Amino acid sequence: MQLYKLIGITIAYLLIKSVCNYVAEINSFILSKNIDKIIHEKAVILDLEYYENPSYFDILKRTFEESELRLIAILNNIVEIFKNIITGIGFLSIIISINWMLLPYIILMIIPSYFIKVYTNKRLYKWHLKRTEMDRKLQYIRSVITGDIFAKELRIFGFGAILNSKYINLKNSIINEHIKLKRLIITVETIVAIFSSLGFILCIGYLSLNIVEGKNS
Repeated sequence: MQLYKLIGITIAYLLIKSVCNYVAEINSFILSKNIDKIIHEKAVILDLEYYENPSYFDILKRTFEESELRLIAILNNIVEIFKNIITGIGFLSIIISINWMLLPYIILMIIPSYFIKVYTNKRLYKWHLKRTEMDRKLQYIRSVITGDIFAKELRIFGFGAILNSKYINLKNSIINEHIKLKRLIITVETIVAIFSSLGFILCIGYLSLNIVEGKNS
């Protein structure tokens, strides 16, 4: 009976996954068009004082870079949640039918992973906000060095090396902070994954022991 349930859940999961991928592809085109329309409509009615405010350009940069991908990611995550709920209920029903005592144990293994994910996402978001201004400075310095607007001044006054040095220092600062944050996140997530894996192995061991003792088929 459990084998039939597992086959049914697997087929349902694959079907839902295919439909979700198709819907996400269609929505990406629709969202892209609508987001561009909204950004352009808002930009043409803003007061001119906004163009003197660096934070406006930070927000604008994040909007162009993240709005489309972020909204699609939110939509995909919502679909993923429903998909995982359906498959999760199916697999939990199998676990309960084998041994209901494993259910609270599995929930306890999931909870730390959830809070760690929330924590790491918050850290990444704060870093993303901080990095926006730094990325804009990089883009400006690069445009001065490589563009045609300041090409003559760059060669006449010879400040290309100074700008390049500023660019490299800022780039190194971004890379070092990113590596430091990534190292922290990987360390924390690895520790949680190890404990979750050990918990899963203990579950298998517990079921195996029950099979040997004749408590489970």
